Amino acid sequence: MIKHAALALGLAAVFPAGASTLFPTVGEKGPPQIGIGLAALVENEGYKDGGTETEPLPVFFYQGERLRVLGPQLTYRVLGDRDNYIGLRVDYRFDGYDKDDGAIFDGMEERKSGIAVGVAGQLRAGPGNIYYSAAKSASASKGMYATIQYGIPATVGGWTVTPRAGVEYFNAKYADYYFGVRTHEARTGRPAYAPGSAFNLDVGVDVHRDLGRHHTVFGSVKYRRYDGAIKDSPLMEKGASPRLNIGYLYRF
Repeated sequence: MIKHAALALGLAAVFPAGASTLFPTVGEKGPPQIGIGLAALVENEGYKDGGTETEPLPVFFYQGERLRVLGPQLTYRVLGDRDNYIGLRVDYRFDGYDKDDGAIFDGMEERKSGIAVGVAGQLRAGPGNIYYSAAKSASASKGMYATIQYGIPATVGGWTVTPRAGVEYFNAKYADYYFGVRTHEARTGRPAYAPGSAFNLDVGVDVHRDLGRHHTVFGSVKYRRYDGAIKDSPLMEKGASPRLNIGYLYRF
């Protein structure tokens, strides 16, 4: 579904969890920062016949004292400071598929992307940060998901490098919507299936480098290892979803 992501201006599609390692955190004081740029995203979501897709993504970034906008993701700090905070989040999730995404989806109802509303925050912990979020889909699946990650930024040859690892949770309604097969959709080779709730492993590395006052280059590698319940879905070919991106941001 990278093609759906390309319809939005978004770093959130590129950095769903670790963006604060690349840009100022919510709570940064000073004048607002605005940036635009371009990224290239390469991803394989693990569906049968899905293959690997590559898509350019326009980038939009806004950072105020309390408000951050990363494309389709908006976070408003309610409590705390730049290192420890909790805020409200509105996020457009680029999940789902349509019939044109592969033969395995013939006869399936479309699974749509949608808006999710919840909370998100950060905690300073030792040499790194804990990033967490929890949200409920306000459309499409009506399900709930949550993430928690730990990242440790380091400077290597002028680059900021942040390895991170964590867990992603889908409740049963969310997982069933995107990875399940309803009874009326079942056919030979695609039996009815409901995975139930799932915990996925999420690891990755974010990198960025400022080239003067206005220019930033960035990249990220992410690997999501699906829960066995999702891996066993008749829609899935692989038990993992790798993602790679590189990009450029111009700050005004």
